[in-house]
Amino acid sequence: MTETATDRGVAWLDQRSDDSEIYIRQGEIDRVVREAVRLLTRSEAGIYVWGDTPRRIARVDTSTPGDAIQHDPDTTILRPLTTGYISYALAERGTWWRWDVRAAEWRPTDPPPRAASMIVDAGDVLGFPRLRARAGCPQLLPDGRIQGHGYHADTGLLIEAPGEWPAPPEAPTREDALAAVERLRELVRYYPWASPSAESAALAAIITGVIRPTLPAAPMFAISAPLSGAGTGKSLLARAIATIATGTGPAAITWPAAPGEGAKRLDATHLAGDLVIAIDNATAALDDDALCTALTEPARDIRELGASRTTRAPMVAMHLATGNAMTIRGDLTRRTIMVHLDPQTDAPDERDIPQDLIGECRRRRGEIVRDVHTILRAYHTAGEPDMRLRPMGDYRAWTRRVRSPLAWLELPDPATTQDALRADDPQRDARVAMLTAWHEAFGADGATAREAVELVTGDPACHHLGDDITERLRDAIEAVATRRGRIDSMALGRWLRSARNARVGRLTLTGETARGGVLRWIVHSDGGDGGGGGDTPYTPARCVRGESDKCGGGGGDDPHRRHRPHHLRHRVATMRWLRRPAARAPPPVRRGAGP
Repeated sequence: MTETATDRGVAWLDQRSDDSEIYIRQGEIDRVVREAVRLLTRSEAGIYVWGDTPRRIARVDTSTPGDAIQHDPDTTILRPLTTGYISYALAERGTWWRWDVRAAEWRPTDPPPRAASMIVDAGDVLGFPRLRARAGCPQLLPDGRIQGHGYHADTGLLIEAPGEWPAPPEAPTREDALAAVERLRELVRYYPWASPSAESAALAAIITGVIRPTLPAAPMFAISAPLSGAGTGKSLLARAIATIATGTGPAAITWPAAPGEGAKRLDATHLAGDLVIAIDNATAALDDDALCTALTEPARDIRELGASRTTRAPMVAMHLATGNAMTIRGDLTRRTIMVHLDPQTDAPDERDIPQDLIGECRRRRGEIVRDVHTILRAYHTAGEPDMRLRPMGDYRAWTRRVRSPLAWLELPDPATTQDALRADDPQRDARVAMLTAWHEAFGADGATAREAVELVTGDPACHHLGDDITERLRDAIEAVATRRGRIDSMALGRWLRSARNARVGRLTLTGETARGGVLRWIVHSDGGDGGGGGDTPYTPARCVRGESDKCGGGGGDDPHRRHRPHHLRHRVATMRWLRRPAARAPPPVRRGAGP
């Protein structure tokens, strides 16, 4: 058989020894792509599969004041792959050849654009290393091992911590841990903690920042001061926590009051793989579904701005928030640890503090990380004794690795700061007021949203509108269902549906389908529904005239005071009776009509 030029090209391709040289043959794009991926992986191009998409490590040069996300210079983030970047990386790292049939030789060429496009579109299945989390310092694993700089395939951690780091003792004692925690307290000694629990919460924030990449979930830490607390050092403390964990400041965002706008900025930081995210100087109340999900779930599906696709991003960032008189609402209260500061002055920025906190964190960063590892490894060496702390269902691992070591060292439980959050939650206050007033007004009979609104806004059907129970019901409804200056029954219905099966103390809100598919809302009490008892028959007309024994019965100067729950339920029933459809007359009989 005669050897052709193509055969000589194949023989050359099979005998090559330099893996950085890639030879392109027609009809073998799959081989070319696989070799291109091996070239990028072997040369440490910084490409990883993050969630369900390939991304590359990039460095932020600078942030302008108008940017929605503020990064420190030299901060590393994750960026999506583009065909232009892949083409450049392949050309930079390899030598490309294409067989010229006419000249019967291999000639240099550029990486094929089709291969670059395939790598961008199918990078998640082409063998790039999978990234679970990034870290800015050595990581202490739950089993006591420490992983240092580089990518670790067994844990999926990319640790960007070059250089020498001081190591903790192999088997530290409780005395070693006590000495380490005292050094952490000394670091933040100038902060005016509102309580010992606030100081413990700050220490928990420092520990959490260091080991966050190895935790499945962690709560948000909110650093708050009184309304006159501008200049207390809230943002400085957040920056110090981020500096210890990553070497740079946090990804700082503001939280707009417009619904949904804050979530867009939060999504952008998650897609960028930021290690520490700080909601800076929050003035609007924090209560967002995206934020709640980020604090408990391992990953979220995020729609990228300017694209029609969604990306699944791991939720491994540490979240901080700062503000004066911060308001945390709804489900976020059980996902937040408060760090309360109280400078006890109306001009805290005028205090003379002889400390450069950020500079000290940078100089002593290795020692601080070693102290954190010493505390956690000492607790692990002691067998991780059960400290019998209050359960936090979404944060069991965080409780075991952060709360329990602090309790083991006889420090206050940082989770106790949630008690004040729950007490100050305006949404909980609204639920308490509504369920209590609804139960007083309607008892076991319940009412629809429309009936409740008519009760507190319509013309009185009887003379009990001004009593205190009706006033409390009106105040509770106004707090949740006021639209454009007036109470709206549809808004009340939406609120009732969102609070269905909500429980406050011994009261539970339930919805039962009545005639016509309308929901009748009833608040049940564990101690009995009370009110409305007795066998006396009720007549709407008698209630209007004040002749009902339930409405007008009883003795004393004000017989109604003892029976107000009956009055309100009678009035609702009266309105139903007055709105009843008229009796339909029988159809006329047509003369001469057959059967």
